Amino acid sequence: MSRLSVRRTLQRPQVRRIAGNTVWLMSERVARGLVAVLVTAAVARYLGASQFGILSYALSFVLLFSTLWTLGLSGLVVRELVRKPYEFNETLGTLFVLRGVGGLIGVALIVVAANLVGLDNDLARTAIAILAVATLFHSFDGIDFWFQSQVRSRYEVTARLVALAVTAATNVMLIVVQAPLIAFVFAVALEHVVAGVSLVAVYSWTGQSVLRWRPTMAKARFLLSASWPLLLSGAFSAINLRIDQIMLGNMAGAAEVGTYAAAARLSEIWYFVPTAIAASVFPALLHAREASRQAYERRQQQLYDLMALISIPIALAVSLLSPILVHVIYGPEFASSALVLSIHVWAGPFVFMAAILSKWLVAENLLKFSFIRHGAGALTNVVLNLLLIPQFGGVGSAIATLVSYAVASHLASFAYRPTWGAARRMTLALAAPPRYLLAAVRQATR
Repeated sequence: MSRLSVRRTLQRPQVRRIAGNTVWLMSERVARGLVAVLVTAAVARYLGASQFGILSYALSFVLLFSTLWTLGLSGLVVRELVRKPYEFNETLGTLFVLRGVGGLIGVALIVVAANLVGLDNDLARTAIAILAVATLFHSFDGIDFWFQSQVRSRYEVTARLVALAVTAATNVMLIVVQAPLIAFVFAVALEHVVAGVSLVAVYSWTGQSVLRWRPTMAKARFLLSASWPLLLSGAFSAINLRIDQIMLGNMAGAAEVGTYAAAARLSEIWYFVPTAIAASVFPALLHAREASRQAYERRQQQLYDLMALISIPIALAVSLLSPILVHVIYGPEFASSALVLSIHVWAGPFVFMAAILSKWLVAENLLKFSFIRHGAGALTNVVLNLLLIPQFGGVGSAIATLVSYAVASHLASFAYRPTWGAARRMTLALAAPPRYLLAAVRQATR
């Protein structure tokens, strides 16, 4: 048997495993996206723009502090679990303690900050406090990372689908009984709780136990010392992702947040695609890096091209159909969301490529650049929102989001020599649709 045949034989099981894992992840994300559209539309129609804006503001406010419980450790923990699978109990136990402590600090800071800068509304502050407490259940997300490292995401998917089903059913019931806004806040919090409990259940079902986790100071020092650039980049990323709705709420009011959030939900439902693909291929990308530099770089370009080939047609279709989509899904009260959606959706291609870029930065240990690029994006977003919201409202915020995502995900890579290769690959990927179309035409005419 030739060397090439041996290599192909060895790779086939891995390829099938990655493909199967991606199908599971994609299935969960598709289900989540569809349910999110249906439930969000129903809740938005029931609550109206103003109350839906309060709910969206509370969610964004809490997620602004998400770095305090994620600690920027997700990619780093997966890498550690792939490289040292025999230390998984130590790694998961340490992560659980770190996230628990970070979550408690986060809850305290969120409650204090909400009373200082939140909407002038007691209901908004109460909603923020409830959602903040629910985030403590993210301490069990290490189980998700373990399944990712094992390329066995079907278990994690099962847990999250259970949480999704419970939350969707709860929201429908609340609409039927005409419940107040605070009940929908508890429904959102319930998803975090059920997801955490379900992860523990499926982890136990596979023969493992959280009682075997062994947190150690040595592992904590290692993770924290290695993750501080990711922690800072996570903080800047959270600002870049959520500051738009917070600034809109404080500068334009809850109703403006509602119409903007409705558009953003439709724009962002596609973001499950890059997340699922990147999570599935990350372990294989790490192995490819060790095996062949040429194959490693070729695989990166293929992944960037794939992201562009998926996201650009989506952005074009949604942008053209935005008035129809908004009218059908949300109704006439949210008509102003159409223009916001047609702009906001073009941030998608940069988000798609950023999923691969972030994994590559972890693989190459270029973590310091991660917080630089996210910092540049966050600064761009804040400055543009300050300039554009007073005059254009939600439309101005959508423009700020698009530009800031382009800066953080693509343009910043040109400013740092070690990332020039990634910048070149992303630039080439943005031209992937005409490149592949031209190649197909040439092939057909031969």
